[in-house]
Amino acid sequence: MSSLENKIIISTRPLSVDDSIKKGLIEKGATVLDFPMIQICPVELNQEIRDTLQQLASFQWIVFTSKNGADCFFKLLNQSDIKTEVVASAKIA
Repeated sequence: MSSLENKIIISTRPLSVDDSIKKGLIEKGATVLDFPMIQICPVELNQEIRDTLQQLASFQWIVFTSKNGADCFFKLLNQSDIKTEVVASAKIA
C-alpha cells in the first residue's frame, strides 16, 4: 500500500497543464481535488513597463518572487523585443 493511498488532498494551486506536484501525489495513491484559490494574470505591457525594461542593463539585481513572475517577466521581454542577454550582468534571485 502506498503512503498516500486513501488520502484526499485539496490543491489550492492555480490550475496548470504541467502540475508535477499533483501528478506526483496521484502516483503515490492520493486523490487530488482541485480547488484553485488564486488566478495568475500577467500585466499588460504599457509604456512605463517598456521604459523600465529598456533600462535593465543598469540593474544590479533582478528578484523574482515566484515562477509565474519570472515567466511573465520573460514574456514581457519578448514582447518588447529585448534580448535576454541584457540581464546577463545582473544578479538573479
